[in-house]
Amino acid sequence: MANGYQVVIVAHHCNGIHAIYAESEYDGLLYYGEPNEFRPIRTPEQIAADEREAAIKEMTAGYAKNSDTLAAWAAYVYDTLGYRKP
Repeated sequence: MANGYQVVIVAHHCNGIHAIYAESEYDGLLYYGEPNEFRPIRTPEQIAADEREAAIKEMTAGYAKNSDTLAAWAAYVYDTLGYRKP
């Protein structure tokens, strides 16, 4: 990912240190980018884990005191009973 778009790395600069060229699937043009501008594409497992954590936070948000027991209950409801917000 670069600048919010999925890109394909097609070449590295000849010195191999800083410059990377990427082909954008968005418009098909070649762009120059620094290594810190790129990040790995998130896996489906990472996306599912983030969705699970967000659901658990949402289920426990209305309680004045969040405890480990409450979070464990919410995780059980999500994982075992398949709760999903309609």
